[in-house]
Amino acid sequence: MRTKKAGDPILEEQKRREEDEKRKRKEEEERRKQEEEERKRREAEEAERQREAEKKKKEEVAAALAAAKCKWTPLGFMIRNPDSKDELSKERFEGTVLKAVSKYPRKEIKKEPEDPAAPGKREAEETPEERGNAAGGPEGKVEVKKEKEEEEQEGKKEQSAAETGRLVMTVEGEQKQLRFGPDDLLSTSTMLDGDQVRFNIATNHETKEERATFVEILPASFEESTEQRRHGIVIEFMEDSGLIKCAQNPQLYFHMSEVIEKKKLELNEKVEFSVVPHETAEGNQAIRIKRFTESVFLPVRKLGGVGASKGK
Repeated sequence: MRTKKAGDPILEEQKRREEDEKRKRKEEEERRKQEEEERKRREAEEAERQREAEKKKKEEVAAALAAAKCKWTPLGFMIRNPDSKDELSKERFEGTVLKAVSKYPRKEIKKEPEDPAAPGKREAEETPEERGNAAGGPEGKVEVKKEKEEEEQEGKKEQSAAETGRLVMTVEGEQKQLRFGPDDLLSTSTMLDGDQVRFNIATNHETKEERATFVEILPASFEESTEQRRHGIVIEFMEDSGLIKCAQNPQLYFHMSEVIEKKKLELNEKVEFSVVPHETAEGNQAIRIKRFTESVFLPVRKLGGVGASKGK
């Protein structure tokens, strides 16, 4: 009996410890559960804040675009182009080309090579380094280098000027000139000075500089043009070119980019065009090609006025 009584406190102490451990584990589980719920709640609140911020940003962008669409200028309403720094006019304007450029500039025809023995040939072939050596050592080289840099800068300016076209339009009774480049052209055919064109106006929203863009040649250009137009029939198509038969040439080459109209040409279709020397081969080629439409004018009988007397 004494052994049993002596063992009772030990069993009770062990039992008490087990209960304490269970209680601690339960409290730990409750604490972890609360922390997990708190973490999920914070994540949900953060996600909600991000959604609200994105929604607000989209609303601001939409409001800015709406404001841009309703932006009025003396040239009409302007639309912001999201892919560039330009604002484009909704309206299409018409004008006249003062200086023409082409989307695909024609190559200059190379002249026949001169005789190597011709006088002045050696001087023309001398390099800047040779001229520098002949000019007197390092000082001459510095001067030649400077001249070369100036020539390159002048060449770049001339090239930039050559690739920039100009047109004139009338706004509220006053003439206004706008520049445009090859990338601003819708028409791929050769452009000439004096062509009538239709275009939009692009305004850089930072510099406020204006230029013409989406420029296309109008059919009215050929009604007032002084160029010599010829007529022929399309007799063959290739991948990106074709042949025209006319009175002056049974097989006149043309490139598809020179067709002004959007509708595809068909075989045996009658066309009108201009002729220029071919860029690389001998002979000529057709440019500025459009369908030929014959205008039929019927004579109008003159009618006498009411009560007009007959001639004797």
